Amino acid sequence: MSDRAQRGLRGRPVWQPLAVLTLLPLLATVYLGGVAVASAHRSADRALRAQRLVSAVELLDAARRATDGEVVPSMLVHVLADGDRATRVGLTARQAASLRAAEPAVVQRARALTDRAVGAALEAAGDLQPDARLDQAVTSARTRIAFARSAAADVSKPLENVIRGFGQSSSELATAERWASAEAVSAGLGRRSVAALQDLNQLLTLSEAASRQLGELFASRVLADPAAGIAENGFVASWGAYTKQADYAGDFTVGTIRHNWAVYRNDPAVGEFSGLLTEQALDPARQVLATADLPGLAERSQARDAALSVVLEDAVAQVIEASGADLEAALDRRRNTLTVCLGLVLLSLVNGGLVVRWLTSSMRSLASGAQQVSQGNLVDVPPRGPRELRTAARALSSAVAGLRRVQEQARAVVDGNTEEALRQKPLPGPLGDVVHASVEQIVESFRAREALQDELAHQATHDALTGLANRAQILARLSVLLTRGATGVLFIDLDGFKLVNDTHGHAVGDRVLCEVADRLTATLRPGDAAGRFGGDEFVVTIEGIRDPEALLDLGRRLISAVSWSGPMNVGATTVKQVRVGASVGVALSSPGSTADSLLAEADMAAYRAKRLGRGRVEIFDDGLRAELSERAALEVALRAGLEAGELHLHYQPVVNLTSGVLVGFEALARWERPGVGPVRPDVFIAAAEASSFVCDLGRWVLHEATAQTARWRAAGQGGFVPGETEPTIAVNISGRHLADHRVLDDVADALAASGLPPGLLVVEITETVLTDDPRAREHLRVLRERGVQVAIDDFGTGFTSISALAVTPADILKIDRSFIDSEDVGHHQLATLITRAAQTFSLRVIAEGIETQAQLARVRADGCEEAQGYLFSRPLPPEAVEDLPRHLVPPQAATVPVQDRAVDRVPDRRRAGPGPDSAPSGNDAPNQAVARTNHPG
Repeated sequence: MSDRAQRGLRGRPVWQPLAVLTLLPLLATVYLGGVAVASAHRSADRALRAQRLVSAVELLDAARRATDGEVVPSMLVHVLADGDRATRVGLTARQAASLRAAEPAVVQRARALTDRAVGAALEAAGDLQPDARLDQAVTSARTRIAFARSAAADVSKPLENVIRGFGQSSSELATAERWASAEAVSAGLGRRSVAALQDLNQLLTLSEAASRQLGELFASRVLADPAAGIAENGFVASWGAYTKQADYAGDFTVGTIRHNWAVYRNDPAVGEFSGLLTEQALDPARQVLATADLPGLAERSQARDAALSVVLEDAVAQVIEASGADLEAALDRRRNTLTVCLGLVLLSLVNGGLVVRWLTSSMRSLASGAQQVSQGNLVDVPPRGPRELRTAARALSSAVAGLRRVQEQARAVVDGNTEEALRQKPLPGPLGDVVHASVEQIVESFRAREALQDELAHQATHDALTGLANRAQILARLSVLLTRGATGVLFIDLDGFKLVNDTHGHAVGDRVLCEVADRLTATLRPGDAAGRFGGDEFVVTIEGIRDPEALLDLGRRLISAVSWSGPMNVGATTVKQVRVGASVGVALSSPGSTADSLLAEADMAAYRAKRLGRGRVEIFDDGLRAELSERAALEVALRAGLEAGELHLHYQPVVNLTSGVLVGFEALARWERPGVGPVRPDVFIAAAEASSFVCDLGRWVLHEATAQTARWRAAGQGGFVPGETEPTIAVNISGRHLADHRVLDDVADALAASGLPPGLLVVEITETVLTDDPRAREHLRVLRERGVQVAIDDFGTGFTSISALAVTPADILKIDRSFIDSEDVGHHQLATLITRAAQTFSLRVIAEGIETQAQLARVRADGCEEAQGYLFSRPLPPEAVEDLPRHLVPPQAATVPVQDRAVDRVPDRRRAGPGPDSAPSGNDAPNQAVARTNHPG
């Protein structure tokens, strides 16, 4: 070899000489092995096809025998359909009648047997695709069978059609059998398989001759000449073929088949039936078998066919077994050949692999480890191979160790074990510093999120001011306690709290509420729970108590705990004298109690305690129960009144104080009860608020008010002047209705039905609604997004601070009338402060209850923009609004009689029900009635 050749060889990669050494013998081995495997595979396919063909032969023979078995019943049905013909063939009237009764069932059974057999044969033929000859033969036979059955059922058709249809079908199936058997023989099977196939063919000829004999004999008796002679010749030929084949059958090659044939020939029933047919065949003219007896031989013929089919089935099994051995031998050859070839290939590959194993194994180990690490699997890489590869493996292992520490930190963060994450040793170098700083930030964010989730969960179920359970949590806890057993409720309403707010301001009022909450909590037993129901109302729930006296005693202790008189520090300010008391209502659950009903009972008891002098404990008794029943009756009457059209709306104008222009209306509900007269709004509104009926009432007011406003707008009445700013319509919505998920649809439906623009509708709420239920605030937000305006009614009597106006979902602020008609200078100053604060946050301000010129002058001086009250107009029915002038200028010395104002001025009393709207509207109004005339229901 030249020097140049040697240099080229040394420069080649290691796989090239390995390929030169192994490629040629490997290719030769693969080629020879492929040829041998292909040959064995073809032998296996032929053996498998032979098995399928033999199985098809068996099913085809069964279909043919079933077809031959249907001939006699079908011909008999055709013959019996013609009474004269039945007589001519030798059937007596009694025999004909008997056969007519029995043969339909026989025919149905024969047809069912034929259909099953033909279907099985058709399925087997389909398995032999793509060769469709068997499929075509079976399909054609089934068509001819249908033709023969149609001819048998129609007496007008010749009987020859019946015999011809079944005969052609049988012949086609027999031809298909012979073709399938010949194909199986030509498949190149072994000697044993071919011998079994030859025996099977001889049995098929026997079966074909046997099954046709009775049908052809019966045809020779019922057909007219010359068809009868042809049928008789066919019978004799079938008998001769059967006899000849039976004589040769003793020479069967396969011993098992030969044994089964001997059993068949020695069967007495087979011998007796064959003997009868032999006598008839030897002497046709004598009619050894009478025509009337032939239908009765059908079962004996079928029994002989069935006995012969047992021999045939065993012959098929023998063929399949023999061909299976051929198949297994072919598969063995293929496996052996593949094994030898694979062994040679593996030997060649091992020989080549040993050459480069030492050089490549360490590189594969390093590459595999690097790939695992790149996929996120932190595995150790053992140092192997030359020194350079060992150095790279140790460096990779060091990086893996650092990543494991990062993984442990991440797992600790996911598991919530933040302290463990921070204790993990960081990676070395600048990267470790960055990773550790990132972990610290993640841990801090995780802690902040957990704290925020805890805070949000607490806010959803607790009062923001006192930290006690809120209304929703109280109701939920009470519902759970009622499922456990007897439950007691104490309803605590503070006495003198309004005076604290009016005298010292909201900051002091808030401090008083917090102090009351602390004292309540300190007085209760473990397991008892206190909550703030709203305003200056608190609720205590007691589990598992049945003694009313124990509840009364606890109520007295609670009064003593929360009542005090003395100084109070509020921030840097000291209030010299604060006086607060409490009235307590007690209710004990009964079997039918619910959370709402039990709270309503305790609330009514607290109202009675206040009415009887305050600072008392009263229990809900039969008297209060009667009052509650009366209220329920009033609610029923109110529901009926709404359905009967007894309720209607009056509309009180709202006036711009600068121009005197009419800018809006407030819809006020009125009830004319038949037989009673006008019902005070505070009475029927309180009854409505005690249940969800307040939502139905509010829904009705929405639809009625928007529809009436739309009519005024279309007619140019009620202050609607083309080209001028259009008046709005204000509808009061209760807290219960506003918290209901249907309120958004109610407003949308009312606007859609009336066609009124959303901007002309004002939804009025009390400010306590914003703190009682977060759903109400969300619904207000959605309504404002849809263009509806929101007004806060009676502002200044609740807990909404002036600073909260910046985030309050409202457009209008309505100053409560208690600040307008009060002679207290502090009230006047508070009204001024509210007006200026609302204007700072771009809210319109409406003063309510303006009845004198002095009140009008005062609110004008405060900068109030709009007002409503009897000084401008009393609430008017719709027809009176139509003629209302656009400018409403109050007289200089107008006064309003007390009796005229009474309908819209509600006396100091407790609210009538537990609905969220009916709660006192603030922390300074525990005794203010909320069931006002401008409430929708």
